[in-house]
Amino acid sequence: MTAAYAIVVWSFLVEIIGASIGASRWLLDLSVLHHIARAPAVPVGWGSAAILTAIGIAAAAVGAAVFTRRDLAGA
Repeated sequence: MTAAYAIVVWSFLVEIIGASIGASRWLLDLSVLHHIARAPAVPVGWGSAAILTAIGIAAAAVGAAVFTRRDLAGA
């Protein structure tokens, strides 16, 4: 859970501070929020949406696999 919050905070800070100081493109690309379209002003970026969806599905699959391997003692 801490890792998820760390990613969100990092992305937010990079997006806000990086955009205001004119940071390089590679730094802004490290933010997850940078790859999400600013709807409805911008058309949907289907490539970015597909990549973020694939990452989410992969993370869910890893989480489900780890969850099934948990060690529970019978009552």
